Amino acid sequence: MREYSVDPFQLLRVGELMVRDVDILRGDMSAKDATSFFSTDEPRHKSYPITDAEGRVLGMVSRADIRQWRMELQMEDEMLFDRLSDSSVLVGYADETISNLADRISTHDIGCVSVV
Repeated sequence: MREYSVDPFQLLRVGELMVRDVDILRGDMSAKDATSFFSTDEPRHKSYPITDAEGRVLGMVSRADIRQWRMELQMEDEMLFDRLSDSSVLVGYADETISNLADRISTHDIGCVSVV
């Protein structure tokens, strides 16, 4: 006798669960301005996408990244896109299944992705 079960992650699409109204950080933002962004009293996520002037995702940055960059460099005027080490960014797609994206996230050992 076989047991059958339905995996909801293979049925749901990323677009059904993703957050649509997302704060972003512009790539031309200085480390000082990014620190100010994370230092407000408003609740903040741990990571945010970095975008260029056309809205293309360049990478992700976390509060810890900003803190580390400022401590290493002690330069507040360096731009965020100057600190991105790799141009390849893992992104999700609204029409892919949650299961597929979860597998890719797990394989790359990251915590969040931008959905494009």
